[in-house]
Amino acid sequence: MSFNAKDMTQGGQIASMRIRMFSQIANIMLYCLFIFFWILVGLVLWVKISWQTFVNGCIYWWCTTLEGMRDLIRSQPVYEIQYYGKTFRMNAAQVLHDKYMIWCGEQLWSAFVLATVVALVICLITFFVVSWILGRQGKQQSENEVTGGRQLTDNPKDVARMLKKDGKDSDIRIGDLPIIRDSEIQNFCLHGTVGAGKSEVIRRLANYARQRGDMVVIYDRSGEFVKSYYDPSIDKILNPLDARCAAWDLWKECLTQPDFDNTANTLIPMGTKEDPFWQGSGRTIFAEAAYLMRNDPNRSYSKLVDTLLSIKIEKLRTFLRNSPAANLVEILPEARKFGGCYVFGIQSYAQLEDIYGEKAAATLFDVMNTRAFFRSPSHKIAEFAAGEIGEKEHLKASEQYSYGADPVRDGVSTGKDMERQTLVSYSDIQSLPDLTCYVTLPGPYPAVKLSLKYQTRPKVAPEFIPRDINPEMENRLSAVLAAREAEGRQMASLFEPDVPEVVSGEDVTQAEQPQQPVSPAINDKKSDSGVNVPAGGIEQELKMKPEEEMEQQLPPGISESGEVVDMAAYEAWKQENHPDIQQQMQRREEVNINVHRERGEDVEPGDDF
Repeated sequence: MSFNAKDMTQGGQIASMRIRMFSQIANIMLYCLFIFFWILVGLVLWVKISWQTFVNGCIYWWCTTLEGMRDLIRSQPVYEIQYYGKTFRMNAAQVLHDKYMIWCGEQLWSAFVLATVVALVICLITFFVVSWILGRQGKQQSENEVTGGRQLTDNPKDVARMLKKDGKDSDIRIGDLPIIRDSEIQNFCLHGTVGAGKSEVIRRLANYARQRGDMVVIYDRSGEFVKSYYDPSIDKILNPLDARCAAWDLWKECLTQPDFDNTANTLIPMGTKEDPFWQGSGRTIFAEAAYLMRNDPNRSYSKLVDTLLSIKIEKLRTFLRNSPAANLVEILPEARKFGGCYVFGIQSYAQLEDIYGEKAAATLFDVMNTRAFFRSPSHKIAEFAAGEIGEKEHLKASEQYSYGADPVRDGVSTGKDMERQTLVSYSDIQSLPDLTCYVTLPGPYPAVKLSLKYQTRPKVAPEFIPRDINPEMENRLSAVLAAREAEGRQMASLFEPDVPEVVSGEDVTQAEQPQQPVSPAINDKKSDSGVNVPAGGIEQELKMKPEEEMEQQLPPGISESGEVVDMAAYEAWKQENHPDIQQQMQRREEVNINVHRERGEDVEPGDDF
């Protein structure tokens, strides 16, 4: 409410202008309806009664109207009455008492009443129809007109009806929204911060997969899905630290060299921050060693580990020539041909870029067609999500008023301007509650704002059962790894250029003897030469170890390529150097290798499932 004079003037002028314009439209409508009313009355009378009955009825009602004034009329009028081709002459008294004339009057009155009712009903209907048409046109002028882009709806049932009408609705649903039939092979992406609802969607998809009997591989870091879905009769756990882990034979799984390469690519993912040489080298070493051991009747994981850790460092250069590319970027587009379906749960698109790089992340994200965007608190990530949901192209309506003291200046001007706008703003993404998301489907279907409800599920199995790992074997493995790393550093120093480090003799002396008092410098001839030499007056040169000494570092029975060629000699050497541990390793093949890595380095797509 405002009592400002300017505001009251503007409001009064606009209200007065609207009243005048409404009065103009109302007068035009009433004038047209009045004419239309009598036209309808005449048409109904023309249909109901004949012309003769109409004329005679009019004469009867005219005489009835003048009956009270008959004494005032000196000369009584005479009327010509038509009766089926004959003409009769009657005065007013005769007209009022003639049975035929009375019948004509009654017929005319009945037809007139009927015509009036019919015309009135039609006029009322016409009035509302015209008002609705004019109102609709006015509303269209004041509303934005969509010309392209994607639409947004908060009613998933509307989209469900559209899919059913097109015959594309699937039996898989996310809440009340069905996905497009057979679109699961085009992959899913669940984007949003932690605790927003991604795992709930994955659980619902897992329920449908279990009902359909589909095979599912779930990357479950937290054990939530093991707790709710693990069935020992049909499910397998592939976690070497879990006591329920299935016994996996690498050499029965991999039959050819490409199979070993694919396994190496999976076990050693390609990062973006580190030098790809090291990941590629590790892949090649593992694939080659496992492939060479495929025909060994005494093959085992322990023997494979010993072989990998016994390879001569100089021979690595023959293996490390090619670095296989990350296979996840290739699997997603190719797995569709074999019925593969991927569901990725990521906290942000930046997470993909950090793991796979900018171009690879764009490739991965592009093959995920069905997407659900949950809350993203960050401004940039929320803007990215809003852009991926889509935008609409529309003609934006604008309305301007002009008014003045003279009514001639009063008027309203309307117009529309082309504009492109995102369906949702980044603030809408930031303010989404838990279990609420925007879902986009492939194809010309609207984006849907979908709200889910958490479904409680019973606990059917423990999340994790730790495996009893032999600590002595673990310690031995750690010791061997430390020894190999030391050898690697020693070998790396051999490839460094032999450039002596130039330091001042005074700095070296002060560093080595900080407790001695400072003595005056001795002025001799050598000090005038201007050449600084290391402490001690000599240069220490790193010398390459001879080939014979390097070969002596290998255990007996191991070739230069790292392959066990004499098992008896190698076993005797192990019994001599590690009798207790070797005896335990022979009794049991350890299938779990605890690779010491930081938790943050194990980030994979689908971080939360």
